[in-house]
Amino acid sequence: MFDLDKGGPILVVAPHPDDETLGAGGLLLRAAAAGREIHWLIVTAMRAKDGWPADKMARREKEIEAVAQDFGFAAV
Repeated sequence: MFDLDKGGPILVVAPHPDDETLGAGGLLLRAAAAGREIHWLIVTAMRAKDGWPADKMARREKEIEAVAQDFGFAAV
């Protein structure tokens, strides 16, 4: 069994925002509650040069910030 009380920081790699919650949300919350530092790496990005509208990019950024705060990520 994975011992959450021992070890260093945890990095979750998410291809898209929400994959961290769907794939490892419970583990991340338990790790944070046990005092482990958790980090979130989002692999994809929305960029204006790829045709994403500014309002959608801003909304995504706000959603990412809210989730990061809720989980208590040390870094995104």
